[in-house]
Amino acid sequence: MSLARYSSPELIAIRDLTSNRLPPATAVHGMAMYELQRGAEQERLFHSTMFDLSELKHMSAAQAARTDSLERAVKACASHHDNDGPVSLAAGKHVNVNS
Repeated sequence: MSLARYSSPELIAIRDLTSNRLPPATAVHGMAMYELQRGAEQERLFHSTMFDLSELKHMSAAQAARTDSLERAVKACASHHDNDGPVSLAAGKHVNVNS
C-alpha cells in the first residue's frame, strides 16, 4: 500500500466534503486507544522519573553522610598534628607532609 500525499487545497476540499459526517467507529476507537496508551505511557514515565529521583535523593544523602564522616575524621586528625609534623593515617601509620 503506497502512501498518498495530498496538497493543502486537496485536504481542504476533503474536509469540506466530509465535514457533516461522523468518522467511522474504527477510527474513533483507534483514537481512543491511542489516547489511553499515551496516558499510560505518560504515567509510566512519571513513576519512573519519581523512582529515579527518590534513588538520587538516597544516594545524595549517603554521599553527604560519607563526606561529613570524612570531614570529622580529617578535623580530628588535624587537631592532633601541626602542619610541620607527621600526619596520622588509619591504623596508626604516620607520614610526613611535604608542602
